[in-house]
Amino acid sequence: MNRDSVIFCISSLLVAIVVMAAIYPYSTLDQHQLNALQVPKQMDEFDLSINLGDDLGETTVIDLMAYYLENPPDSNKTPVVVRKFGGC
Repeated sequence: MNRDSVIFCISSLLVAIVVMAAIYPYSTLDQHQLNALQVPKQMDEFDLSINLGDDLGETTVIDLMAYYLENPPDSNKTPVVVRKFGGC
């Protein structure tokens, strides 16, 4: 390797480290958020609505969990048809 390649590699690594060090404080959670993550939520607190795509539409987490509990997955059932991506 020539000298210019080594200088480019080292400077690229240094720039990447500086960028990561600059954005690190914005990616961390404060102590209040960390404490909130340690406490599990009750089922009644899950009023979040989830979009399941064009086929299934939008539903709440409570409805989704209720459906799962009433219809548990069964390995003996026929597998779900997988859509093929019509790309390249």
